[in-house]
Amino acid sequence: MNRELSSIFLALSLCALPLTQAQVENQIDRYEANAAPMVEFEIHQTIEPIYPPYLKNVGYEDGSATLAIVINQFGELEDYLLLEATHIQFGQAVEKVLPKWKFSAPLVNGETAAIASKLKVNFKRGQGVVYESFGYYSLENKFINMMNRSDFYRIYTLDELDRIPIPTKIEKPLFHTELLEDRDLVTAVFEFYIDTEGRVRIPTLREADDKVDERLLIIAQNAISQWRFEPPQRKGKAVVAKAAQPFHFRPVNEK
Repeated sequence: MNRELSSIFLALSLCALPLTQAQVENQIDRYEANAAPMVEFEIHQTIEPIYPPYLKNVGYEDGSATLAIVINQFGELEDYLLLEATHIQFGQAVEKVLPKWKFSAPLVNGETAAIASKLKVNFKRGQGVVYESFGYYSLENKFINMMNRSDFYRIYTLDELDRIPIPTKIEKPLFHTELLEDRDLVTAVFEFYIDTEGRVRIPTLREADDKVDERLLIIAQNAISQWRFEPPQRKGKAVVAKAAQPFHFRPVNEK
């Protein structure tokens, strides 16, 4: 676990609510900590972004933009967020057309499911664009030598900000005792982005205890989606930041 990220947010201790027998489900989906999910996902239709005229004029021969996207179980684009770009105008060009793209309904281990993915769009002057999608996997930063350029756009880690964003709204997950089964503690960590308005964007599970009831993870994800923060700032300017939040689920009598 990333100690730096997890320690700066509230380490929530969550107490359970009783569950009636009628509410107990016979079929339980369990999180497999060490399993690599089989993800099937396609881009069916695209509208090619326009190469920014300004960047042509100032001599950019190529460039790229990487976005985080969320595709729901029906193949609809639910959310997207620019993560990095060799120039912000490359990112803006993609953002103008992305809502018109068509996607397949994602399959995870053969069943329809919503997914979070990363999409990279490569621009080459005079040669169009090339698209890459990255499924569940983290994207390595291939622009490390360009990050000091003033026109390079990216998100920031919490330790790069002027100060740690303070939560202004916290939704505490409510769950039922039976979801813990015989465990004294269930821990899950979610990663997410805080946008320039302080909203939580695209929360995804980073790690959790093995074989836990997936309903606990859904409850935590729904709760963190409703959190709000002070807008992240770097050098006095609002930016997008990446953060993480641990959740600790305990039985009602545990403290």
